Amino acid sequence: MPARSVVILLASLSFMTTMTTDSSHSQTNPKNKRHSPEQSLRAGGGPLEHISTAQFELLLQTVRDAWLEGNQEKAAGCFAAAAVFSSPPSPGLVGRESLVQVFGGGHNVDLPKRIEWHHVMFDPAQQIGAVEYTIQRRISTHGVIIIKVSRGLISNWRQYAIASDLTWERFRGINEF
Repeated sequence: MPARSVVILLASLSFMTTMTTDSSHSQTNPKNKRHSPEQSLRAGGGPLEHISTAQFELLLQTVRDAWLEGNQEKAAGCFAAAAVFSSPPSPGLVGRESLVQVFGGGHNVDLPKRIEWHHVMFDPAQQIGAVEYTIQRRISTHGVIIIKVSRGLISNWRQYAIASDLTWERFRGINEF
């Protein structure tokens, strides 16, 4: 196995382990320090300039799981410190700290009950991906997210969303693939 493949494999395993570590356990055991996704990706010998499709899917899964858990800090940890997050036509937000506030939503946050990624696409050469999704809260929101990754973290997130009481199957209509 080429050395770069080993580094990528080790980094992704480290990233998966970090993202599944129980935070209460890591607080009670000082030997078990919790690392950010960025630190985990670097565990294999420096920052990864490019992630794989599998690592992109893992990054999306981590964001999804964190949102469903109501863990805004874990979700924001998947974003670069100066990440740009927008949902046009709004101007958007800049910075991980802004995302923690938005993802938290305050005391009356309406946590998602379900998040589905319907189609996930990723171009490793450009480090740009896209996903069609449905988020179920009181009503469903269907849409598309375009994501740019830099050094293993989300640097840009642009989403287009439409609220609808239709299921994904009825929403997409006859254009099934």
